[in-house]
Amino acid sequence: MKKLIEFSYDGQEALKTVIEESSYRTLEQAIACLATFAHPDTVRATNTRHLFCVVRTQKNAARGQIVDLGGGVRALQDDNLTPTNAFIWAHGIRRNQYKDVQFNHVWGQSANITAYTNLANIFLLPSFLSKLTDTHPEVRALLRYRCYELFQYHPEGTPVPEMPGAYNKLQWAEPFPYVSDLRARLRRAMTSSPRSRTTISAREIGWYFSGYEPDTEI
Repeated sequence: MKKLIEFSYDGQEALKTVIEESSYRTLEQAIACLATFAHPDTVRATNTRHLFCVVRTQKNAARGQIVDLGGGVRALQDDNLTPTNAFIWAHGIRRNQYKDVQFNHVWGQSANITAYTNLANIFLLPSFLSKLTDTHPEVRALLRYRCYELFQYHPEGTPVPEMPGAYNKLQWAEPFPYVSDLRARLRRAMTSSPRSRTTISAREIGWYFSGYEPDTEI
């Protein structure tokens, strides 16, 4: 068995070797089988738009603060809590139902209000593979094309993704089941979490199902 020093301390190469010796055989196939997206019909219920008026901040003190993005658009600043909430609330997933997974963005445009909480741009992946979404160009290309195939989505100003050469040979995981009552499910989740920054953003700024106007009923 090879030690890390034999990979020149390259964790990506070590992971690649481990996967090649597994039933997945290739890194690309492991990503395809384990990356799980929302159902296209669920995303269609949002008109492929962002659920919440939120952008990311790296500053702890800024979380929960509302900023003016220009053009009359306001956003609440948060960490990854709100995109995670958007995904798990939409799919009725409780926090004790998952372990060592991450909710990743296909397109890492955390300052883009239209992308940050867009269900088309969020997917679930085991933590041990999640770093590759930032550091591995081929993995990013696969995921971006998968996102485009499912939702015809790419952020404004970005080119339509091209199909990677290995794409048609991969077996992809089925999306999460279709959510027929998305608005009601999200409202129930927010009612149960009135102090969440996600809920506060919807109450004070608005969200998709309130036409991006403050939702005083939450």
